[in-house]
Amino acid sequence: MNPKVRKIVDRVLWGLLFLLIVYLLAVIGVQTKPIETLQRTSSSKSFMKQLVAGHYEKAFDVAYDRKAVRPSPGNEYETSRAAWAAKIKRWKEDGTYIVSYRDLKSSIDDMAVLTNAFVTISHNGQETEHWAGFYLYKKSDGSFGIEGLHFLNGELLNDEWEQMFRNLGGQRSETDQERNGFDQ
Repeated sequence: MNPKVRKIVDRVLWGLLFLLIVYLLAVIGVQTKPIETLQRTSSSKSFMKQLVAGHYEKAFDVAYDRKAVRPSPGNEYETSRAAWAAKIKRWKEDGTYIVSYRDLKSSIDDMAVLTNAFVTISHNGQETEHWAGFYLYKKSDGSFGIEGLHFLNGELLNDEWEQMFRNLGGQRSETDQERNGFDQ
């Protein structure tokens, strides 16, 4: 085969291969959701492991975005962290605490990433299992924090218990919330 013809054929084949790759990426799409799913699962597991182990300050660190929060009087990071951990410890001393979790996973549903788990809670020595949904947000460092944990089935222990697991990520402005997005 003539070298000029060979060169033209090679360019055409490389061009077609390039077009095929571009077409496949356009049709299939470059999905970040699978990576995001793994990151959300990892953050949620880290949060739950710290809670179950009794490392409440570390659990708070996983949930909270220290850099994105604008400190306000009485809402400094260390103060919020210590107060939340003390409240969780007090509940445990009074007999209400998270014993374990299982089947924690994130999945994609209608292009939204949902994170759920079965959470076993002990209340006065009686253990009950609850289906829980995690509300996550993207922290300023790119990792995911836990905005809240919502128990989706059964009677909750009381409003204060559920309130402890809401707004964990700290107080962010609406702009921060829009920028980071929420998993709902």
